[in-house]
Amino acid sequence: MDKIVRCLLCVVTAVSILLTMTYLLSAQENISAEQMLISEGIVAVPLLSREFIQEHSLKLDKAFDVFNDEIILFQSEGIIFDFAGQKFLFEKEEAKLEAFALSPKGNVFTISNQQFGYYDKGKIYKTLRLPYPGMGLITADSGRVYFYQGNNPYNGIFILEADKYKQLVSMPEPVLSATVVKENIFAASGKNIYSLKNNEVPRLIFSLPNSAGKIESLAADREAEMLFFSTGSAVYVFKQGVAKEVIKGFGGQLRYSYPDLYLLNAEQGVLLRITGMEQWKGKKTAESQILGDKYPRQIKEIDKYKEFLLKDTTSVEKRIDAKKRVISITRKISEELNIPEDAVNQMRQGYAAFKEKDYFKAIEHYEMAQSLAPWWPEAYYTQGLIFENLAYQRDITYANSAYINFELFLDAVGKNDLRAEDIRKRVSDLKRIQKGLAVSKIK
Repeated sequence: MDKIVRCLLCVVTAVSILLTMTYLLSAQENISAEQMLISEGIVAVPLLSREFIQEHSLKLDKAFDVFNDEIILFQSEGIIFDFAGQKFLFEKEEAKLEAFALSPKGNVFTISNQQFGYYDKGKIYKTLRLPYPGMGLITADSGRVYFYQGNNPYNGIFILEADKYKQLVSMPEPVLSATVVKENIFAASGKNIYSLKNNEVPRLIFSLPNSAGKIESLAADREAEMLFFSTGSAVYVFKQGVAKEVIKGFGGQLRYSYPDLYLLNAEQGVLLRITGMEQWKGKKTAESQILGDKYPRQIKEIDKYKEFLLKDTTSVEKRIDAKKRVISITRKISEELNIPEDAVNQMRQGYAAFKEKDYFKAIEHYEMAQSLAPWWPEAYYTQGLIFENLAYQRDITYANSAYINFELFLDAVGKNDLRAEDIRKRVSDLKRIQKGLAVSKIK
């Protein structure tokens, strides 16, 4: 998942599917194997009908899982219901589950009454008491089991080792969902997605605008190294630092089982199998030497401006011009440029300094990241937010630096980024306050 991790989010709005509640509910009445919705090659097939729910007395919870694109298990009032076998796996008296997950081998791990365990032949076996109530669990391809905490104040990620739990990291907000790709954990916390690898400090790789709501669910195509995430009203696909809105007007819990994405909205009793997501796999980011062969003049120019930015750290206007020129060049190149590992490391150090509220140290690291990868919008976005914070908390004159970074960010991501409208509003608010202060001083 390294290439995803190297790209903090650059959200680009794509052509979306209008999937309304009315359509979905009417589609359930005549459930069939036919394709219910086709848009841009994406097909959504409803798998549940009202009759099926009523016949089996299902009251769906948010938990469900899929194995080998065949076995679909729901949690109905704390009891696992096997969709394929059309039966409950155990009696109500046996246990009331709080969470469950399928391992890559098809084993069913459970949490019941704050105790971790597993299901086998109609029984729930409890093996370990967990530290906090309300924990969720996920499994990795390696067979490892991870827990995440979604209730304040004990927010964090835990791992199961030798029949004991161990906290890997604490999180700033409750973790609502998580997934694992090659032992790289991705956790949704509020409107943010964090990446946690090799016991490192969690790194922010994605942030939704406030207007988009909170991220409720994460899933991953582990082979394609592609993430999916959902709010209450939309589904997105995330690949190589780019997120695209692919379903609009409907959200819920997500699971991926090759080759399909599954979406469950328990409140509406809707389960969809969504095919066609492979179109978002896209091309691998081209390596620099290949780009150099294909775009020799452009890459040479970019290298020239990078060299200038790394050497000249004082000429503000010239540095801004060099960054703008690099952005202009890269927008004309069809392949994405790799983000140098040095730039990623600078962003990590900047984030660590920001967490310690050492804002000027963070700015130094983000500025260096801009010099190493002037086409990378995230360094401008993050530094802009810091200058905006300083403008409000310390001195409004920092607003000028916020403008510069926000403008470079908008140039780098283009017009369709989901954050663009939010950034323009931030700029407008700062200018309005700046103007008001100026008028006040004159009076």
